[in-house]
Amino acid sequence: MKSEIHPAQSLLLEYLHPQKDERILALEGGDGWLALETAQLVPYGEVCSLARDVREVRAAQNLLVDIPNAIAGWEVLPYSLDWDIVLMIIPKERRYARKLLLAAWQALKPGGKLLLSGPSKGGAKAVIKDAARLFGNVNILGYRSHQRVAACIRRGALPNPLPEEFQQPGIAPGTRHYIELENAAGNLQLETHPGIFSWESLDTGTAFLLTNLQIDPGEFA
Repeated sequence: MKSEIHPAQSLLLEYLHPQKDERILALEGGDGWLALETAQLVPYGEVCSLARDVREVRAAQNLLVDIPNAIAGWEVLPYSLDWDIVLMIIPKERRYARKLLLAAWQALKPGGKLLLSGPSKGGAKAVIKDAARLFGNVNILGYRSHQRVAACIRRGALPNPLPEEFQQPGIAPGTRHYIELENAAGNLQLETHPGIFSWESLDTGTAFLLTNLQIDPGEFA
């Protein structure tokens, strides 16, 4: 699979000026091109790329197989903390983007930097405003090819209470979103998350699948 250069990734790299030993995390890092290029800037540091799409993760792992300081993980959200820099490709779904913003804040060490980039007409303006409310600061760094890039610094603690848009179940830290439904086995409770297709309500295809799914009482699917 050939790596495709995304304009938002290219713009991030233009404004990324790391120290050679810094730890850098990429959220929605795609097929590994961003991690590959970033790894060359931090020869004594560490780069980790995360993504939702299994195909992109596999492509990234293949691309990074011979790069000693870069990996592509199967996790969507970071599992480790104290990153110096988080790179975030802004997704189309704004509520998923909010979940990523919270994950970025928690993953960064105090004083760490979030760089986020995406299409100006694809929701980037709104997500950057969300980032400013969460981090308490934002700096618009530049524009190119209908993309924009901004930076936030992690300072102090998370706002308490969180801005209202970050309080929705499934977005707020420690919360989950559930869908309740009935099938032949009885009542089912499905856990869903922003970024998953039809995460707020049951779509027709999943409903049909569940009506034909055999689940015995007490089993987990």
